[in-house]
Amino acid sequence: MIKTQKVFAKANNVEVKDIYHPEIRPGYACWASQWRAPTGELLIAFDEKRRAPNKSYRPIPLEFWESMGLPIKYQVSFCNGSPDVLNESVIMRSKDEGETWEEIGRSDTHGLMNVFAYTSLPDGSILRGIDTSYLSFTESEIPVTGIQRSVDGGNTWDLYSILLEEDFCGCMYRLKRLRDGTLAALCIYTSSFGPGRSLQQRGSDPNRVSPHMTGLWISSDDGKNWTGPTVILPGISAPEPDFNELSSGDLLVLNSHVQHGPKMRQVIHRKKTGLLPGPVYKVVNGVVPETFCVTKSDLLVGSTRGGPYVCSNDYGASWNEVSGLPKSEYQPFIVELNDGRFLCAWHMHGDCAFGQYHQFVGQHVFTLDSAEFPETAQLKITRDMNEDKTQYIHSYTAHLSAYGKNLPNRKVKFHTQMQFRNTYDDLSSPAAEQEVIKTTDANGNARLDICELYPDLPGEINRHQAYEIKAFFKPGQGDPFNEAE
Repeated sequence: MIKTQKVFAKANNVEVKDIYHPEIRPGYACWASQWRAPTGELLIAFDEKRRAPNKSYRPIPLEFWESMGLPIKYQVSFCNGSPDVLNESVIMRSKDEGETWEEIGRSDTHGLMNVFAYTSLPDGSILRGIDTSYLSFTESEIPVTGIQRSVDGGNTWDLYSILLEEDFCGCMYRLKRLRDGTLAALCIYTSSFGPGRSLQQRGSDPNRVSPHMTGLWISSDDGKNWTGPTVILPGISAPEPDFNELSSGDLLVLNSHVQHGPKMRQVIHRKKTGLLPGPVYKVVNGVVPETFCVTKSDLLVGSTRGGPYVCSNDYGASWNEVSGLPKSEYQPFIVELNDGRFLCAWHMHGDCAFGQYHQFVGQHVFTLDSAEFPETAQLKITRDMNEDKTQYIHSYTAHLSAYGKNLPNRKVKFHTQMQFRNTYDDLSSPAAEQEVIKTTDANGNARLDICELYPDLPGEINRHQAYEIKAFFKPGQGDPFNEAE
């Protein structure tokens, strides 16, 4: 697939605003999560740490401290680990699409992990994902990953439902209400860790292909009961993926490069029998955002901490930068506003210790104009036949085109791998690899005769002779194209 390098989209009416500053500086207000209430109001949640007596503080046992295997600043943050620093969850509301914000809820988190998974029910109550794995210090304290509910705007919370417990612990990363009222929860989960549990130290099993799994849970009764998990992005390191509902009702999952994950995408189909995960695809071009939203026309718009704002019109297969915007700040969370603008909330600085910097919550608001989507051009490879079209031969043709036109005089690189198999499953013989460059003709075709590279290849088709052909296109100077494969 080939994409042009011209301006893909431009942002206008850009506004940079602060949402919340801690009263005492340096302050700590971080980890923003946005969602829309059933009444249409925007809501945002974040965590604040401040100097105050921490009545729920418990000293961390040495054995549990060791089991976490984390830098000390994370250990203290995750475990409610300071007697004079209070951890609070703050809820703010905007009735004017992010122009102004007012605080409506504040509560002691008691050290619970509850940052990025929030939504509201039709009755106005708020749900959030929680995880007690970093507070379950002893073998008798069972870690729970579940849902809490608040009926007073986030001032008090009660346990509402449970997704994981005992042998597993999880990080609820997204909690979203779909258009038909179904709730979908995305959770990264793994075996429980700590003294007397499956893992003596978090992530310490050397034989695991991936240190964690990623799952989707579904609820059709406002979060009281859940089915799942449906495993998504199997075998892939996906510590912080995002998902959204497409116009079809299916769910698009994106895995960005954040925390060194591979850039992947997957569509989760919603069927009468439940969720059906589709194939996992590599992302072809561009920066995959860690947060994204989907417009009514299935345009994807997102951003990544410290990176550009980007958008995609091919369901995340390729991404192009939005010009006219500053870089996104840390751990962004983007939504589309009712008037078509986009609001991305974030916090200043990064994974910092309390008091290291002044950390506050802010937002970028913008419109998206000049979204001139370039046509998709392709590099296709087909196997040739003999003159009377009765048999395939050892020859292949790569066709390069863009904007409905053939591309002549371009260099196409063929990569070949040859292997002889005595039986269907015999892979013992070494594979031979070669590369050659061919130039496309006036019709955009570049032809490779395999016998040029492997003179001993018999003229007739041999069922035991296996080879693999790949074609690549790299643009030359002045070509307005990206790479193609």
